[in-house]
Amino acid sequence: IAAVMLLSGHNTLCRQSDVQSALHVSDLVGGNEVVRHTSFPVGEDEIKDALNTGLFTSRGTGRMGWSHLTYAECLAARYVTERKVPGSEILKLLQHPGDADKRLTPQLRSLAGWLADRSVDVFDGLLATDPEALLRSDLANADPSRKARLIDAFLARAEQGQIERLGWELRPFYRRLDYPGLAHQLQPILQGRSRGSLVREIAVDVAEAWQARSLASVLTDIVLEGSEPDRLRDRAAQALASIHDPNASVRLKVLLQRGYPGDPNDELRGAALLLNWPARLTVPELLAALTPRKRPTSFGSYWLFLRQISAIDAPAAELAAALKWVETLGTIPDGSEKLEEIAAGILLQAWRAIDR
Repeated sequence: IAAVMLLSGHNTLCRQSDVQSALHVSDLVGGNEVVRHTSFPVGEDEIKDALNTGLFTSRGTGRMGWSHLTYAECLAARYVTERKVPGSEILKLLQHPGDADKRLTPQLRSLAGWLADRSVDVFDGLLATDPEALLRSDLANADPSRKARLIDAFLARAEQGQIERLGWELRPFYRRLDYPGLAHQLQPILQGRSRGSLVREIAVDVAEAWQARSLASVLTDIVLEGSEPDRLRDRAAQALASIHDPNASVRLKVLLQRGYPGDPNDELRGAALLLNWPARLTVPELLAALTPRKRPTSFGSYWLFLRQISAIDAPAAELAAALKWVETLGTIPDGSEKLEEIAAGILLQAWRAIDR
């Protein structure tokens, strides 16, 4: 039932045969099936008995559908592989008939993941034509060699321009690529400039998803190298802000110096602030790094830091320097209201100090 419904593109199974363009119980009748070495004929009674289990729910008068699509995908994958259908034939069933690149029918991507987990031939076929489908599949039980090959295939397709610049939709799946040799595989990609920027950005995203502290030094080198592409440096800084490596945090403090080259979107400064305040910065050092946003429409790490920071309580010995910062701040442009709020808090603190 599961295999026929999924591979024929039907979400429901009709008990009556008078509904046109629907899959009917009668369509599944015929032949024999074998379960645990026992053969039995497939008749309407057997199919209706299955429909009366908790695997199915009503979808209207005379229509039944799966309680959860995962049930169907798991059962369909088991059925197809236990019947020893050749991998090449399975791939033909999964691939979109009108796609010259042999990519999968979108609705069958999850089923493809289940099948790849059970069939080496299906895994290898998808690796060559649609590694994104494998990335979305459950890789929890995949052996390290499979994960390594998947990373290589995915990055190769990105380098060939077969994967568009990625947004956030695939990043949650990168965590599934974790295996003991991942850092060793990613390090030369991150360090070398022979691969395209997109490939290295994906490698950064995988390192962030894995929380790879062992790659923090390499990511820091990228951030501090002014000749690297701005987007790559921004992504590496964002990854470091998530990983929270102490040594990287100390090295990134240099980004807070006025006049540091690059950083058109304040991403590098924002990451350095997120990592170092309040543990590694004095109030004067913090205030020296707080300037109006270069791009008020950019909502990155510096915007996030300004949004998160609470009122600054300057020690008495640092209050004079804080007041000097307020004096030099000047007119605050639109989009930097948080600086105005911080300045007001410092003035209020100084006023209270005078009252004492």
